Amino acid sequence: MLSDAHCHLDGSQSLALLQQEHTILTIINCDSPEEWEKNRRLATSKNQVLSYGIHPWKADSYTFAHVELFLKKARIIGEIGLDNIWTNVPLSTQKRVFEQQLAFAAINKKPVVLHTKGCEKEILSYIQAYPNHYLIHWYSSLDYQQDYIDLGCYFSIGLDLKKNPAVWQLAKTVPIDHLLIETDGLHAA
Repeated sequence: MLSDAHCHLDGSQSLALLQQEHTILTIINCDSPEEWEKNRRLATSKNQVLSYGIHPWKADSYTFAHVELFLKKARIIGEIGLDNIWTNVPLSTQKRVFEQQLAFAAINKKPVVLHTKGCEKEILSYIQAYPNHYLIHWYSSLDYQQDYIDLGCYFSIGLDLKKNPAVWQLAKTVPIDHLLIETDGLHAA
């Protein structure tokens, strides 16, 4: 069976149908109520699992209370995390929303998909405080790789395997039973 550990459909009915046609086990990420509803209609196969979480780029757009219903419906929480490279959302805002979602996931025993960009040390501290099952999506830092591996984290790697030294190092280091492949959706490809 093929799998895609991290995918954004971005409204693509053709991608959703391709996943169904080829029985691709896929985690489809949703980061807004509108995206949840759209993906729920597109992802009709039992092999397409919806995750939900407030992405760090949208941490100033939604409150935890606003999305709690969707977090309850989702089997997986994410993509959530911290990012001080690709967004201007204040880190203090991101941290508040991130910790609320981590606590929810831990209490409800739901696995988490993590986004880490420039905040690898901070996220490591957070997940040590909230033991759970973590999938780190497209980890592209040379820092703290072994610390995350030692915590039993899973990793998904993307299309830049041969171009990105950090991703290459991770792929060589992480135990094979904790390494997954992702597309990140059509925009990444």
